[in-house]
Amino acid sequence: MDSSRSLTVEADPGPEPRRLYRQRAVMARPATLADILAPELFQRTLVLLDRYGVPRRRAARLEPWAAFTRLSRPAGEGPPLDQRLIQRARNRGKPVQGLETMAELVSSLEAIPEEHQVALLRETVQDRERLRSQWQALRARYREGDLPGLLREVERGRGEAHHELMRRMRIERNRRMGSRLRQRLRDGPTLVAVGALHLPGPSGLLRQLTEAGYDLAPVPTEGVSASPPSRPP
Repeated sequence: MDSSRSLTVEADPGPEPRRLYRQRAVMARPATLADILAPELFQRTLVLLDRYGVPRRRAARLEPWAAFTRLSRPAGEGPPLDQRLIQRARNRGKPVQGLETMAELVSSLEAIPEEHQVALLRETVQDRERLRSQWQALRARYREGDLPGLLREVERGRGEAHHELMRRMRIERNRRMGSRLRQRLRDGPTLVAVGALHLPGPSGLLRQLTEAGYDLAPVPTEGVSASPPSRPP
């Protein structure tokens, strides 16, 4: 942070992007989740969203993609790391910029076919124990600096809906984010904070930067392995 001119995160931060997200997360059509979910799944979804602080009237009108993304994180945790970095950068007077707009991010979620959105929501609601176990496994991989293992963990034994989610939210977004990241780096040193799953794999940002001629090395941090892979994962 000290040696960077700016902070770069996934999507543009600020009140306007957050407002856009909240608007598009709610069904614009005269419908509710009750119209597309089985009654038991609908009720369980409302109960879980209530634990996440989402009022039932709003929860009932969420788009399926907004419901499952909210429920995919453990409840009761503090703000994500990127949000803490955004606040720190602003406190130091450094500009914060995104690699994509909030409209682009939401459009990627909206592009997932509705039947896949419903399948992802059903899985997120009905299999909470597996979700907790996977979250713990992902954290362990992250702390070890095991990016290929992180990717294998999320791709293990999943169905068509999950693969569609990964295609939209990781592979397609990586292409957009990678192109803009290279431009940002040409503009001067910036601290880049994106989700770890955007880093590994053939479409990952590490591979894109290496192919663009950048030399990459891990930055040792407490609790994270400093052993670099022999080539980009």
